[in-house]
Amino acid sequence: MTNDKNGNGNVPANLSNAAAHLLKATARSNPLMRYKKGKFFIGDDEIPLGREYFAFPREWTRGVVRWENGQIVEERLGKVADGFQIPDRNELGHTDESAWEDGKDPWARQNLLPLEDRETGEVIIFVSSSLGGKLAIEKLVNRYAREIGAGRDLGNPIIRIGTYDRPNEEYGPIPTPRFEILGWENPEAPLPPIKDALGGEEIPF
Repeated sequence: MTNDKNGNGNVPANLSNAAAHLLKATARSNPLMRYKKGKFFIGDDEIPLGREYFAFPREWTRGVVRWENGQIVEERLGKVADGFQIPDRNELGHTDESAWEDGKDPWARQNLLPLEDRETGEVIIFVSSSLGGKLAIEKLVNRYAREIGAGRDLGNPIIRIGTYDRPNEEYGPIPTPRFEILGWENPEAPLPPIKDALGGEEIPF
């Protein structure tokens, strides 16, 4: 094992890969953060606006989940960075509307983004099935991807959670989550131009 300039041990690549697989397999044990009516919650605990987190854009996961009796019983989820495509609705089955609970489609979109609390180091998962949650994640990931595309490996973004009213002609202002980027883990690290690094291919986000 080698040490970096700060004297910290560098984890061997095979061990790091194993840890990544273990974290993925145990992801459901991480607390879930949800956004409701202008507020963030983990369980029943409200999280104050302005709290800061490291975000992990490459781990953005999206897809659909099927609900039954208030529980998720089936899921089709994958990482966007891996090129996962959300299945068409007609591929998912359960299309008989007369059998739907309360007349509601049992399949619902879902977006998940891992976050790490800057103060405590706790890893949580922001999860949302709403358009507002999806937009918040997309804006953050888009900025991250544009930095990589410009040849800047800044590391993971440091964000502050917030809220704003998104205009809507039909329903009026809709409370929507906001992930404000405050900075980056590694703001000085350059990358070769993306067209050279990827052989002229577009970045896979």
